[in-house]
Amino acid sequence: MRTPCSSSRCRFAAPAACLLALALAVAGCGGDSGAAAAREPSPQQGGVLRYPLATRPQHLTPPLASTRDELMIVRALFSGLVDVDPETGGLVPVIARSWRSWDGLRSFSFRLRTDVRFSNGAPVSAGTFVDDWSFVCRVNGPAAPLLAVIQGGEGCGEPGWAGALTGVTAPAPDRLEVRLRTPFADFPAVLANPGLWAFPAAIAQDELAGAGSTVVGSGPFVLAGSPGDSPLVLERNPAALHPAHVDSVELTSLPGGDAQRAALAGFRQGIYDLAELPVQQAQVTMADPELSRRLLVQPIAAVTLVALGPSPRLGLDRRRALAWATDAQTVAASVTGGVSVAADGLVPPVMASYAPGESPYTYDKSMARRTLAGRPLVGVTASAVPDEVLPGLADTRRVMAALIAGYRRAGLPVEEARAGTGSAVVVRLDAAYPAADAILSQLVPRGDERSLAPARGTADPGQRADRYRQLAARLLDAATVIPVTFDARAFVVSPRVSHFQIDSLGLPHLETCWLTGQAPAGS
Repeated sequence: MRTPCSSSRCRFAAPAACLLALALAVAGCGGDSGAAAAREPSPQQGGVLRYPLATRPQHLTPPLASTRDELMIVRALFSGLVDVDPETGGLVPVIARSWRSWDGLRSFSFRLRTDVRFSNGAPVSAGTFVDDWSFVCRVNGPAAPLLAVIQGGEGCGEPGWAGALTGVTAPAPDRLEVRLRTPFADFPAVLANPGLWAFPAAIAQDELAGAGSTVVGSGPFVLAGSPGDSPLVLERNPAALHPAHVDSVELTSLPGGDAQRAALAGFRQGIYDLAELPVQQAQVTMADPELSRRLLVQPIAAVTLVALGPSPRLGLDRRRALAWATDAQTVAASVTGGVSVAADGLVPPVMASYAPGESPYTYDKSMARRTLAGRPLVGVTASAVPDEVLPGLADTRRVMAALIAGYRRAGLPVEEARAGTGSAVVVRLDAAYPAADAILSQLVPRGDERSLAPARGTADPGQRADRYRQLAARLLDAATVIPVTFDARAFVVSPRVSHFQIDSLGLPHLETCWLTGQAPAGS
């Protein structure tokens, strides 16, 4: 097995090194895979993994989970039809044994395993997904918009949805049939989102009503105790399809607004086995002889960009001038501490459709001024769309401030505006599933399926990737979106932890790691 980027040989001081490797090999560090396999240690069983959380999880079931911490716990407690392979970034079957498309990519048939059960003994069948996906639409879960492509899914994810997902049927317990409104080759990838994984709908309804005291899933762990416990303890589920190596995971929620620094302090003291780094701490950690050896930087499918609305004030030449004046390198270095890297396109390197140097614009102050042809840029304001401030990612407010400083250095007088009111808006896009479509579909006008149709309707993976690149090239040339950074998550990991892996959606796979018996960090 090829050593992944989350293994010890990919802990490094310069995250761009692993990003380049990912660009060449989709995921993983490449190199001599045969030699790496020969050195691969056998997993060890047992022990307790101690993991600090930056936020207190509020929802522990698929239809309601939204934060990365919640989704990490969901993927530990539940299982879906498919999952993301953290080494290759591709899809792997889990509850689905296989699948095929027909009717011109408008219909998909999934053959399911018959040996999967929830932790309460109830079977997981095709009917489970029929019920669950309608539940997700009905409660307006975070993953609900992903189901809108299914027949009957119009309006799924919008308040007051009262439809029926007529396109999802279960002709047999081991056969799930899905009919789509339009062709969509990457529909199976959508199902890697943990918000669409199998859950007992009745128990999820109890959680929604505030009466939930148990969590029942079919994943590699089960919840010991109740959802309100601190710490949360996940115990190994021996009946899982892919049981975890560790006996349990202790998830400690750290209070206050400085949880990330508290987690790092606890890591130094040997209290925790790993800790996610605040971006402000990344460069300091890289310079620390001890911590730098424990550093893990994992690129993920997320891009921070500037969105520009075409208008008389922001015609094509002015948008292009702003694209030439976007100093992405400085943003990556000064705001993210080197955790993220300057984006050269819209599709991150962890995705198959990535094309190096896709953006036609690089930082060039003189080109920005020449593009304006002597006409002043007036009345342009920039603002940031507020987002969840994650430990390994810079918040968009700080990115916006750095960009405004760069525009002014280039002689473009851009001013700051109130959140969400600027003509240039800084936003971070996270992929909800492992396909270029997950990024690009957020950049076309809502309901404009025509822009996506050529790629979505192409069965051949190589040709489909080319068509997504063509769509990205059109968006980039028009400069309605200007890429700034490809983002990543950064952790320090104890030498006693092996194979701590993070997939392209930014979610740790707790079941893949094991404890080596070495002394904890700080001991």
